[in-house]
Amino acid sequence: MPVAFYQSSRSLDSDRARSLVAAVARRAWAQAYDSLRYQPLARPVSIPLEDLTTVADFEVGEGETLPFVLTYGPSHLPVPEPIDPAQALQDTEAFWTEWCSRCSYEGSHRDLVMRSLITLKALTYAPTGGIVAAPTTSLPEKLGGQRNWDYRYCWLRDATFTLLALMNSGYTEEASAWHNWLLRAVAGAPAHMQIMYGIMGQRRLLEWEAGWLPGYEGAQPVRVGNAAHAQLQLDVYGELIDAFHQSRVAELELDKGSWAVECAVLEHLAEVWDQPDHGIWERRGEGRHYVCSKVMTWVGFDRGIKSAEKFGFKAPLDRWRTLRDTIHRDVCENGLTANRTRSSNPMARNCSTPASCCCRWWDSCRPLTRAFSAPWLRSRST
Repeated sequence: MPVAFYQSSRSLDSDRARSLVAAVARRAWAQAYDSLRYQPLARPVSIPLEDLTTVADFEVGEGETLPFVLTYGPSHLPVPEPIDPAQALQDTEAFWTEWCSRCSYEGSHRDLVMRSLITLKALTYAPTGGIVAAPTTSLPEKLGGQRNWDYRYCWLRDATFTLLALMNSGYTEEASAWHNWLLRAVAGAPAHMQIMYGIMGQRRLLEWEAGWLPGYEGAQPVRVGNAAHAQLQLDVYGELIDAFHQSRVAELELDKGSWAVECAVLEHLAEVWDQPDHGIWERRGEGRHYVCSKVMTWVGFDRGIKSAEKFGFKAPLDRWRTLRDTIHRDVCENGLTANRTRSSNPMARNCSTPASCCCRWWDSCRPLTRAFSAPWLRSRST
């Protein structure tokens, strides 16, 4: 897998050139421990090795371009041939120009929408269709804190909004690939469904700390893996079923086994919806009752009912309707209060989520949860 980069003298001086080459070389040495063999940089200047660091001094004339190509691959295979950096840049520009031209969105803030779509595409692993939440690990939520998590995985929670964004912008091929990744990832017993998976559907995302790395701006620890993959987060069931429903409404071609998977998931959800969980903020420690989680379980049954009614699927509709009504009543009676204070019942008492976070979540999910709009207004100041 070759990687190419080059700069002109108008944006790169000798000091920056030294830093850039050194940084790439240091990364090459670090990655070598992962059983990858690196071919020396294809370059037009001499780059000697000093103390396991590659350093070079060179001059770039006005209008001149100096390419550097780093090629790597598995150590048991022949080293890949270096690429032509100029051609690689041209091919990359052509690909993204053509891809962006397919966007069908013509509404307000189109430039920002396009930038967001490009980000989703860049986070996509083409062989499987999986979309990661971040391309790197351990960027701190707050400098100096310890909430430095590894988000290089695919969250089921992201499914609905990702599918809607892609489908509503004309990218049905990417939406279909993401949906198929979802179906493969959640295959098996619903009780074993995780909140996140690796880009190839990996389930074991064991978390460990790389204590020898300083972290971004000194933020430590640097983590690899994410222990939250084993948490119970009830909202993902609702988001998963809604993703399937939205796919059908948008007339995406779904696998014939999709409905059977959804029914199995909802049958499992019927048994666990009233249990404590870890919520959308993935708090470590014991589970609690979260209003957000309960509302999204309602979404799951609501979308299952709507899919069965709209597309003629066989389903235990009476049972699902009863569960949907039970969850709605439970949230309105136990999760929210008319006097703008926390209720004394378990759901509200154990929900430690700041009200501002609840409101932001509600604003983003309002299209999914219209049935709760009126009572939620009473809770905005809790």
